[in-house]
Amino acid sequence: MSIGLYIHFPFCSKICPYCDFYVLRESKAKRTAFLSYYEKELKLLSERKQELFSQKLETIYFGGGTPSLLEAGQFAILLKLTKKYFAVFSNAEISLEANPNDLLGNKSEAFHRLGINRLSIGVQSLNENELKALGREHSARQAAEAAQNVRNSGFENFNIDLIFGVPGQTLISWEQTLEKAVKGRPAHISTYSLTIEERTSFYKLQQAGKLQLPPDEICQEMYLRGVEFLEKEGYGQYEISNFARSGFQSRHNRNYWQRKSYLGLGPSAHSFFSNQRWANVRSLPIYQRKLDAGQPPREFEEDIDQRKAIEEALLLGLRQKEGIGLENLKVEFGYDVEKEKGALLNRLAVQNFVQKENGRLRLTPLGFYVSDKIVSELFP
Repeated sequence: MSIGLYIHFPFCSKICPYCDFYVLRESKAKRTAFLSYYEKELKLLSERKQELFSQKLETIYFGGGTPSLLEAGQFAILLKLTKKYFAVFSNAEISLEANPNDLLGNKSEAFHRLGINRLSIGVQSLNENELKALGREHSARQAAEAAQNVRNSGFENFNIDLIFGVPGQTLISWEQTLEKAVKGRPAHISTYSLTIEERTSFYKLQQAGKLQLPPDEICQEMYLRGVEFLEKEGYGQYEISNFARSGFQSRHNRNYWQRKSYLGLGPSAHSFFSNQRWANVRSLPIYQRKLDAGQPPREFEEDIDQRKAIEEALLLGLRQKEGIGLENLKVEFGYDVEKEKGALLNRLAVQNFVQKENGRLRLTPLGFYVSDKIVSELFP
């Protein structure tokens, strides 16, 4: 049996105005203190959920926040602690999210020497005005330099994150960013639509009428042009927002979408194991207090019943380019989606949102763009 491990590092040097993840302004003292709580959580879990620790790690993912703020020596400690509690496959995918600024020196080479074999770089745009609108601290030139530095450090597998629908963005500037991104020769590119979440500065600006975004029809065209361009450049789409050269799909993220087991550590991290899901509290002080008291730092936990499992299998399956095996759904869950949702599926097919082919149900590129709407209709 195998499992994925996610470690949430909740610190950034600056909070971006669009970000809804649980992050705090960082300091050296906060970083150092956080490492000791990672060990406390591991120890507590190993005592209370022993069956988890009989699994072998297939993937390790350092997310955040900005985990690339940590020094190589601190990562060495984290990896040593992880291997103290878990067996790790020799070919495990070990990923690290990074800001371009952190990869301009010798850090990427040090990360590579430690065994980190995949980087995900938060570029977001390669247009200077758009980077300023997003509150990013790096320039387009620095992002390009970081990608070059990563390749020179021995990383064959690295991803570039991009955002479309940015204030002031046009179809032309989006296409220019895509063209510049592929010149950096990443193995993987992720393109995300800017979503305005309630807990963000952008939400407050939007509510005050001070945030001008491209109209939805332009954002839709950005998405569709991105899909077409990246596939033409050799980046096969395998999920709504993710494109990769052959053999470089994110194993960690695919495990999420295929409902495989994973453990999340750190404040706000989620876990899924043995048909249970739980999440840690979205507060570093409460997370620390609970661990200091020998208590699991849980926000909630739930058992996944049959209906919920079917919903998740459909929702996560439809995120993926390969879609859902209709016969597999019947065998695993006894659920015939064509029988239960036939009229809706026929209407969605006429609208060019879904298609059925070779016994699989999948979303079209247009369906991917409106996937939230489709999901809400499947499960009102």
